[in-house]
Amino acid sequence: MQGGEGGGHTGEVATTVLLPQVVDAVDVPVVAAGGFFDGRGLVAAPAYGAAGVAMGTRFLLTSDSTVPDAVKARYLAASVRDVTVTRAVDGLPHRMLRTDLMAAGQVAGVIDDLPSCAELVDRVMAEAAEVLDALPEGGAPTRA
Repeated sequence: MQGGEGGGHTGEVATTVLLPQVVDAVDVPVVAAGGFFDGRGLVAAPAYGAAGVAMGTRFLLTSDSTVPDAVKARYLAASVRDVTVTRAVDGLPHRMLRTDLMAAGQVAGVIDDLPSCAELVDRVMAEAAEVLDALPEGGAPTRA
């Protein structure tokens, strides 16, 4: 399932609101998409009930991606405010950079490097381990 943060055709409901509803409604593993780009998201998704995450825009922006370098440069130069939803493409909601027909997940505005796919996976896994290690024992939040 893809929340509203995802690139291309998208909806209006954020992943954090949509994901628990989908998980509760089906009896199959759910892979979450829309807004995932680092280890924090990888840790958060199972808390919502997801079996895993899909990171389309994040993997699009790797050195291994076949996307032309000029296009990658436009993504890397974008801020979060440069990613918008429009119906101009085909009448349906479509998340893209403020350019002609360049689909982009909302996370495009926070990505600033082009690691290899292997480096990205290693980084996301290391970030996820750090997040898990920082959680209180049992993973429950503590009161202030």
